[in-house]
Amino acid sequence: LFRRVWALELKEALELTRQARAAPPAPASSTQATPAPASSAQATTKDGVKLAEYESGMKLRDAVEFAKKARAKLGPDFSPDETVMHEAREQLKTVSLEQFRNLRSLWRLVSPVAPIILYTLVLALITTVLRAKFHQLGVWMACIEAGDRDAAFSQLLELWVAHMLIKLLSLPEGTYMKRA
Repeated sequence: LFRRVWALELKEALELTRQARAAPPAPASSTQATPAPASSAQATTKDGVKLAEYESGMKLRDAVEFAKKARAKLGPDFSPDETVMHEAREQLKTVSLEQFRNLRSLWRLVSPVAPIILYTLVLALITTVLRAKFHQLGVWMACIEAGDRDAAFSQLLELWVAHMLIKLLSLPEGTYMKRA
């Protein structure tokens, strides 16, 4: 019973993934001259939502993983037909390849701002390190507790320069962060 039910669920996941990958994306607004009946519109919406759940291939991947676990724990008698498993793995390979192509398209969109993002990260790292060092009470206390007046002034000067450097670096960091 388990084998038959799970084989049907795996076939359904495989078929829905194929349909979802083959279906064109739904338009944002429909320009129909005559509105569709409410019941068919609801059915279409439900079908679209169900296909959208399977489009990424994650539902099929989960089904294949469950079949592998069932086979490992229950034995080969409880696994679905090997041809269905093979078809599912092939469909997963196809989906993965298409997803990789989408990733390359995404990289082409992000690549113009990548230098700005890296520059912002470096600035943020430097300002964080400087703040960690110079925004401590211990540094201020060292100035106060310094016995020598010249040593206190040199420590205060160092503290002032560090704070000006933090301010100087945080301005372009904020600007680049807003641009990116």
